Amino acid sequence: MSKKDVLNIVKRHLDKCKLMQVSTCQNNKPRIFNCWFSYDKDFNFYYISESSAKHSKDIAKNSNVAVSIIHPKMNNGVGQDVQGLMFEGIAKQAKGKDLFVGYMNFLKKYPKVSQYIKLVNKKIKMKDTKIYKINAKKGIWYDEVNFENYPRQEIKFN
Repeated sequence: MSKKDVLNIVKRHLDKCKLMQVSTCQNNKPRIFNCWFSYDKDFNFYYISESSAKHSKDIAKNSNVAVSIIHPKMNNGVGQDVQGLMFEGIAKQAKGKDLFVGYMNFLKKYPKVSQYIKLVNKKIKMKDTKIYKINAKKGIWYDEVNFENYPRQEIKFN
């Protein structure tokens, strides 16, 4: 299978998922959090968080993150075919065009986001809630459904 085929399978998987786990690290102390996410055609991932959250403060000091996204139906236990995406990336508070793209992607996936973040005169209005962008770098697509003999597929996103 080509890289494009693998990425198309990953996109179908991501379209079914809503939550991702993001890991940060500061002063050799790891932290992990769960968040709702959306993504764009270039595999940039977006999530919403308060800038005062500990993980947001971690990212302001060290933008390297690790992410895991597994389909919510993957909870039947041992013996179930696994599909999951794990990747490394760079996380930053979205600004300018990225902020608008992140907002529109989030709004498309989660229409109720407009209750928390407003678009007024083509400008996004937020209080302490911010949109963050993770630029995915490289990762692993682990897929026992489509790649039975070798489920571990390495991916370079850009």
